[in-house]
Amino acid sequence: MKQYKLLAHSRMFELFTIFNRENIPDCRAVAIREIDLSQIEALRLKLQNGNEKPSYTALVAKATALTLAEMPDANRAVADFPLHTRVFQFLKINVSVAVERQDGDFGGVFVYTIYDTDQKNTAQITKEIAGLAQA
Repeated sequence: MKQYKLLAHSRMFELFTIFNRENIPDCRAVAIREIDLSQIEALRLKLQNGNEKPSYTALVAKATALTLAEMPDANRAVADFPLHTRVFQFLKINVSVAVERQDGDFGGVFVYTIYDTDQKNTAQITKEIAGLAQA
């Protein structure tokens, strides 16, 4: 099955991309904010299966998948080619997560894709993420 479809060329989209390229700032800012996670913790306890609670990453991945299912226009990628820009609409909902992993003497952060995230529950997503961190 196809993973994406190519959207038709749009002159309006071309104009928006030109405007966005011109408005990219040279400086970057970082914002830190405290977030109350008491409701998320209550949800984790509610979804607890035996001793296993869903991870925060699994909850964020599931929330992202549900949002993409509700708003499929957000499930797109823009490819900038030298002479034109193309827009790809993804037909499946796959969410990528960053996982910290230690491989012998080397460690680092690896990015993995959880396929069909919208069709998995939080326990399955947590198990898959834990497996990726152990691999």
